[in-house]
Amino acid sequence: MHPDPYGLYERFGIDLSRISVDFFLVPLYDTDYRYTYLLDSIAFGFKKIVKGPIYFELCTCKVLPVNLIRAMLSLSL
Repeated sequence: MHPDPYGLYERFGIDLSRISVDFFLVPLYDTDYRYTYLLDSIAFGFKKIVKGPIYFELCTCKVLPVNLIRAMLSLSL
């Protein structure tokens, strides 16, 4: 899934409310996950649109554990 819930329909014509799947997997990548406001916004957008389980995959390399924990907590709605 493209990690932009707000522009999927406008840009690509994808209506998430009409897609029938078991779950959605949203990959996210950041170099350090120091700031979580963007993660909060993305998670809120998907939760508002999608009626079903959503999983977020956090991809990174050599991140501080405290930043990764903050990122995981920000995605747990």
